[in-house]
Amino acid sequence: MKRNRKKVFALLTGCLFATTSTSAQRFSNTDKYLQGYYIDTTGCRIEGFIAMDEISLESFNFKKQLGGKKEPVSVSQCRSFSFEQHVFCTITDITIRTRLWSYHFNRVFAEQMADGPIQLFRLYFKPGKVGYMRYVSLASRFASGDAAQGAGMFLNQKYVNYFLKKTNDTSGYCFVGKKPKQFKKVLSAYLKDDDQLVHKINTIRDYSFNNIESVIREYNQDIRNK
Repeated sequence: MKRNRKKVFALLTGCLFATTSTSAQRFSNTDKYLQGYYIDTTGCRIEGFIAMDEISLESFNFKKQLGGKKEPVSVSQCRSFSFEQHVFCTITDITIRTRLWSYHFNRVFAEQMADGPIQLFRLYFKPGKVGYMRYVSLASRFASGDAAQGAGMFLNQKYVNYFLKKTNDTSGYCFVGKKPKQFKKVLSAYLKDDDQLVHKINTIRDYSFNNIESVIREYNQDIRNK
């Protein structure tokens, strides 16, 4: 019976892990303030210092000067913000998908990784922060010993999602999955006006999810050169 419980837990968590994942360490210290600015909802640019956790989708901390008062800024108060080489935009009506789970955001911050005819946005999240808990709790009921300990490890994993949006397109954002077959299908349709790039995506291994930022920048350059 215990073996069967462990198998159920492994199946549930394994399916969830299979879609989008990363463990990159970037800017996860909410006490480290970097010079930058944000644009509020009226379009006013406010200069100061910004600190954020890369998995915080809906807020960041702001100080007008080092040593000053900390002010949390929520996604409802801000159109975009920037510090160092990072640029974040507010995007709306986003659904993060896995094989067993999806979670909808009305409005979140996402880092803009490419700009041009097609914009590429990246966002990070942790399962324990955005709704995975119900699946982990379910799996944990059927697990014991080492398998149960896996729940805590799962909640602390960071995942990455990418979304595409064509400039001036009001139809919404296109989710890009990690699996090679899904990646090729989505990108081939979305970039269909660049035949040479679509051919590379379907024939060259490096034109993959891991290099999506370079792929989209190549597309934007191709379109600009036409």
